[in-house]
Amino acid sequence: MNINFGIVEQKRKELSLSQKELCSRIGFDEGSYSKFKSGKRRPSLNFVEKLYFELGLTISQIFIQKKEIKKISIKKVIGNV
Repeated sequence: MNINFGIVEQKRKELSLSQKELCSRIGFDEGSYSKFKSGKRRPSLNFVEKLYFELGLTISQIFIQKKEIKKISIKKVIGNV
């Protein structure tokens, strides 16, 4: 499950929420959030549901589509041209 943390972080900042506040609202600790964000752990559906509900995002906004992953991977390889 690939979550678009770019949009999550953008929305969190728009709502003037710290990462700590967001974690408190959705019932997850900051350590887990950080591991999900960095890709070290895969989030549960429970986490995803609470996250999109709290931030007012849709499922399609939260998940990275396969074509977006390819774009991100290409940028990492060739840099931002």
